Amino acid sequence: MRRLNAQEKSKLYQLIDGIYFRLPHAVWCPRSVEWFWDKMGAGVLGKFQWTTPKRIFLSYALERAGVEYAASTAVHELRHKYQFEMDTFGYLLGLPFRRFTIEPSAVECEKAADKLLGLEGLRDAD
Repeated sequence: MRRLNAQEKSKLYQLIDGIYFRLPHAVWCPRSVEWFWDKMGAGVLGKFQWTTPKRIFLSYALERAGVEYAASTAVHELRHKYQFEMDTFGYLLGLPFRRFTIEPSAVECEKAADKLLGLEGLRDAD
């Protein structure tokens, strides 16, 4: 695991700032978290963990592809951070049913980010 360096964070912030107010749901401010590249399981590109709410982890696979490809995953995880901060109890209660509770709006934000960043269609459909 390693932190995103200053250049990577700057590029990530620039990309997210350009689309922030055009997303379908609110997301947490990207500057309010610590960003890390980390090893992920198969098919996982990012993670927000309620046990470490000040950190968001992005897959090493996205690091190799470039920060521009990590931006929409970052938006997805920032939506989870927003959900957690706005209603911690509801977020935790919804975790066992995440596919129906917390994931739909995060996926919608991610897809909107892909479209706004010109990356639509580069990921496999869920």
